[in-house]
Amino acid sequence: DAPSQPNAPILYYLLVVNGGSVYNGTVRSHTVTKLTAFTQYIIQFSACSLYGCTSSPATQATTLESSPGLIASPQVTASTPRLINVQWKPPQSPNGIILNYFIQRRRTVQAIATVEMTIVMVNSSILSYADNSVQPVSFYEYRVIIQNSIGNSTSSWSRLVSTAEDRPDQAGPPTLIAADSSSLQVSVPVPGQANGVIVSYSVMTNTTNGTMTDAPGRMALITGLEPFTVYVVFSHVCTRAGCSLSDMPLVAMTGEALPEDLAKPIVVQTNQTSVRLQWQPPTKPNGVITKYLVYSRSVCPQPSIIRGRPCTVGQDSLRYNGSAQQADLQQLTPFTRYDFRLEAINSQGNATSSYSDVALTLEAAPTAIAAPIVTQVETLEAIDFDVDWSNSFSYNSDKFESYTLLENFQQLQDPLVSNLTTIVRLRNREPGKRYTYTVRLRTKLGSATTPNGIIEITVPATIGTVKPNITVGAATSDKVYEKPGFIIGVAAGGVFVLFLLAVFCCHTPSKRKVRSQLSDEPTHYSPARRERQAKSTANRRQKQRQINNADQFWTSNTVALHTPSTDADSQVQLLRKNSQLDIIPEQDWDPGVEDVESRSQPRSRSTSKTDLAIMNTFQEFEGSTLKDTHL
Repeated sequence: DAPSQPNAPILYYLLVVNGGSVYNGTVRSHTVTKLTAFTQYIIQFSACSLYGCTSSPATQATTLESSPGLIASPQVTASTPRLINVQWKPPQSPNGIILNYFIQRRRTVQAIATVEMTIVMVNSSILSYADNSVQPVSFYEYRVIIQNSIGNSTSSWSRLVSTAEDRPDQAGPPTLIAADSSSLQVSVPVPGQANGVIVSYSVMTNTTNGTMTDAPGRMALITGLEPFTVYVVFSHVCTRAGCSLSDMPLVAMTGEALPEDLAKPIVVQTNQTSVRLQWQPPTKPNGVITKYLVYSRSVCPQPSIIRGRPCTVGQDSLRYNGSAQQADLQQLTPFTRYDFRLEAINSQGNATSSYSDVALTLEAAPTAIAAPIVTQVETLEAIDFDVDWSNSFSYNSDKFESYTLLENFQQLQDPLVSNLTTIVRLRNREPGKRYTYTVRLRTKLGSATTPNGIIEITVPATIGTVKPNITVGAATSDKVYEKPGFIIGVAAGGVFVLFLLAVFCCHTPSKRKVRSQLSDEPTHYSPARRERQAKSTANRRQKQRQINNADQFWTSNTVALHTPSTDADSQVQLLRKNSQLDIIPEQDWDPGVEDVESRSQPRSRSTSKTDLAIMNTFQEFEGSTLKDTHL
């Protein structure tokens, strides 16, 4: 407006903006241009005449907002494989109040750039951004968009920045291909993001040290594992920047194998015919134990009451088949030493324990297990039998009392009180007769009687010439050379030939010498030879007296016992009690031989000198001597 008191004509008006003249003229209005948006200005008018200028008070004015001015491209830095820092500066001409910043990112793959995301920054005072959503081994670009109430302004793209390699993403769990008792074969999957160049695949199992197994071609064979064991297996994938494990494992079990470390069974109780055992499962069952087997065997030495009886370790006998861890083994023999062996079985086979400690079953009454064995004795002039019951009883204790021998169900003599006597010889039995023998054993716990032992002389024989044919039990034969007639004929011919050889070949002296042997008459020999002849004659007479005494004793059907004991004096006393037989000196007694039997028997009580000479000749041919005790 014009001044209220010009006081002189107004020549021009002067417009000053921020101290600078922008207009000089007579028109009282003017548009100021080239101002900056959203900027405060100080405006002052002056009116000028010839006498000078008068200025109005200063006035402040602010220009309106406009779109922001240009903004420089941001600065980007890849701090880690998964982090890029973005920084920028505000525009030199914001042209208003900055409301927001927008960060745009694009990823370049094979020279093709694709905008991936736009990040809104609400707080305009922040001039940086940390992008942690990037991928390793990738190329990125960023730009900034600034916004006010009028509009926005966008910067140019930043330089291309690349991220480094990183560990691969977690792969999935391995896949089981095959399994046996000591190994697992698995396949390792490819991770979703490699995040670099994968340099290895492997698996890790949950063993003590976390065993690593390489997987060339993504296939791994894990060995050295325990049978029938659960394992947890992880995928393990590596790049040059590091490795990663799968988040979920494979849970797999190895196959079964033979059981191992099976302890021997323990004997907890013994009875007469049973034993109770207990045992523990194997330390390494290596599978599901389906059953146990228990075997027993008899061991040596056994507590037999017959000293010197041979002992053989028995064969293993199956006694139990089941799944329990204890068993009562039945049907054992009383008073017998056993040991026991255990087997544990799974689907792959069995493990065997060592033998247990020896267990002795309790004593019981004896049992008879077989008939006595009756056999003919090799003699020339008599039918003699040996009755042997050494294998006829199971004694079941050591409480022996006596044996009683019965012939045709009649007791022959007083019971035998020696437990070493298991065989007797019976003299001069009649041909053509059937004999039955049984033995009764008595112990302090009971008694037992054997089945019948039967022997029958089916063909009468001429005593002293041939061996009688003996049939034991009901044994028969259809072979010609086993017929009684054939056997008797061969035996008679053989004896006769031997007799002739002995008489005519071995003793062919002069008639004069034979006559001297038969008549006891002195010959015209030298004194020394006559002395030897006298001693020989005396010896023959002594032998004849012993033969006569033995014949008198045995023809009475008395039983003489053979007792294989080292106590020779007791045997001599036993024989003298039953007869008046002359006993040979103790040094000639052989207690270790089961059959002490003379090679021949006297034909009759009275033996002529001729018979004695022939007998001596036959004995010398055989190379044997007469025994004074006939058992």
